[in-house]
Amino acid sequence: MSEWHIAGWEVLGRIARGSTADVLLARPDLTGEVTPASLSLGLAGIDQRVALKRLYPHLAENEEFVRMFVDEIRLMSLLRHEGIVDVYDLDEDDETFYAVLELVDGPSLSAALRLHHKQTGSAAVDVAFAAAVVARVCAALDVVHRAKDNDGVALELVHRDVNPQN
Repeated sequence: MSEWHIAGWEVLGRIARGSTADVLLARPDLTGEVTPASLSLGLAGIDQRVALKRLYPHLAENEEFVRMFVDEIRLMSLLRHEGIVDVYDLDEDDETFYAVLELVDGPSLSAALRLHHKQTGSAAVDVAFAAAVVARVCAALDVVHRAKDNDGVALELVHRDVNPQN
């Protein structure tokens, strides 16, 4: 995936592959086409890495998938919590739509649990650790469930994909 560019971003690799989108590791590419987000992040620190969530190009031909993707990113942009990634930008390139998201650098909970199992030989985790993880997830979900739009109207959101990979 070296030397792959999306608008003002240099793609460094794939973080995850989902059913409708890839999540890619990227940084501002100020040598090519510059977008407002890549410019602002690039000026703040040229090596500022982000996550690009990119709708698969074949799905960008379907208005329903585009609407769902744009709605998801729009709703994410309304949420503020340390356990919820920030949205920096939503844009499109010649092929599809993509969102520029805060990069959470580190393993997923599922990867951390696999490593724990490999190191200890046990799937059991410390009760205090488990409680802390659940409490942090619940705090972020509370923000999602209580979210309101810019006019103060409850959005009535329900996160439907809470799992250790996410």
